[in-house]
Amino acid sequence: MDNENLNPYKGVADRCGLSEKTIRTAFAKKPITYQTACRIAKHTGIPVQYFRIKDDRRGRK
Repeated sequence: MDNENLNPYKGVADRCGLSEKTIRTAFAKKPITYQTACRIAKHTGIPVQYFRIKDDRRGRK
């Protein structure tokens, strides 16, 4: 039996190269980084606008 049929989060995580926990966070409408949203969007076809994006304060003073 295909693992993706048993756990769809794991299937998406494998395609995106991310952890299952990260995928669950994204689909629970919790904030994720823009880079992660882009990665999920590229592999699933879901537009980036549907994800909640965290404020990214790196590099700012």
